[in-house]
Amino acid sequence: MSVLCLGEVWLELNAATAPELTETFRTQTGGWGAGFCRQYAALGGQAALLAQLGADPFGRKLAARLARDGVDCSLLCFTDAFPTPVVFTGADTALPYRAHTAGLALGPEQLEAAPFRGASAFCFSSAGLVDSPLRLAHLEALAAARDAGALCCYLPRLAQAAPYWPQREALCQTSLQFLDRADVLFLEESDLLLLFVSRELRTALFALFTGHVQLIFFYKKDRILAFTRSVMASAAKKDQSPALVLYRMEQMGIRNTQYIIARHHDTKHPHCHLVFNRIDNEGNLISDSNERIRNAKVCRALTKEYGLYFAPKNSKARNKSRLRPHQLRKYNLRSSVLDARANSHSWNDFFSILKGLGIDMRFNHAENSDKIRGISFSQDEYSMAGSKLDRDLSFNSLCATLGNVAAELVVQPHQAITPSGGGGASNELGWRDDKDKDNQRTEPFYKPSKRRR
Repeated sequence: MSVLCLGEVWLELNAATAPELTETFRTQTGGWGAGFCRQYAALGGQAALLAQLGADPFGRKLAARLARDGVDCSLLCFTDAFPTPVVFTGADTALPYRAHTAGLALGPEQLEAAPFRGASAFCFSSAGLVDSPLRLAHLEALAAARDAGALCCYLPRLAQAAPYWPQREALCQTSLQFLDRADVLFLEESDLLLLFVSRELRTALFALFTGHVQLIFFYKKDRILAFTRSVMASAAKKDQSPALVLYRMEQMGIRNTQYIIARHHDTKHPHCHLVFNRIDNEGNLISDSNERIRNAKVCRALTKEYGLYFAPKNSKARNKSRLRPHQLRKYNLRSSVLDARANSHSWNDFFSILKGLGIDMRFNHAENSDKIRGISFSQDEYSMAGSKLDRDLSFNSLCATLGNVAAELVVQPHQAITPSGGGGASNELGWRDDKDKDNQRTEPFYKPSKRRR
């Protein structure tokens, strides 16, 4: 299998102690691209390195070392405009001198499509994604590799790349933008911690299987785990719903805070309830701006992605044996009234069906008034306002579905149907009062007046 790697090569001056305390250094070939290709070639693979070096003694020396180690250097570029980068290392310290150097100056216009057509895989890492022409070259290379049918492999290696980035936050944000452009991801525990502020692999996998990603290799201590997209989709349908909730939280921007996830089995399709603290662990407020819209979008995407179940409005799938007595009474009443509403074309149909089910219905009136304020339903001495049973059972919704109640019922001229509390909803339609009969209006209904305080 031939591999094409895009990255950097630099001269690494290594010391046994901190660089500022050392007078002598040992030269090494550094840079993720160089290291990856050398290791792959040592295992017997064919590795070609696409990078740029300065046309100086350091650049020529590094190219000779790579060729000696079995790396295909035919794609290396040399430039007189920039020097070969140099990095001082020692005692867990790295002092990079790579800004305005040959490695980061490699631009997309220097890439050719031919090398990608002969490669089985294209590999890249995070160190070279810093804001520079090299980042643009990565985007161009990804498009060329995909067109050529090569696997795009991303090895973030964020902990190793962090010393070569000006800001760790910028590193993580850029890495997240490139994750879904790859077909295969090679991850470590440190990558999860930096990307998701958690080592919870199960949650991260749902977040990572987006875009083009089909396969993830995860290195954990002394073992390597492999996950495929199809396996995760199957797991999502079985026992991974808490992980999906955590992924939904991540997509909604709910991070670094206290939360409780309760999984319920009172339906044939298990589901989860989420309670979280809107003040995060740093004392910051988690925004609820457009929360309903964002939540619906995320949930629809999850449902479609993993083949989950869209529950119908009046689902019969609930496991009644798991409901408490008062929950069961409400559920039975709600289901019966919703069914009656669905099978009715008029108020008379609605009344007849309810009567056959043993359900009483009454209109709620305002205190000291004949005006109808809402609607309630009762069965077996259990009564509840329609709007509390279901939004579709509020007086306003029923009027919109079944028509004007006064057209079918015997309503006195002085009575009015107006919106208010007690089971009603806003925007309900009301008849004209006798006291206003002299007002010449063309519309049949009033706008509601303001309530007294």
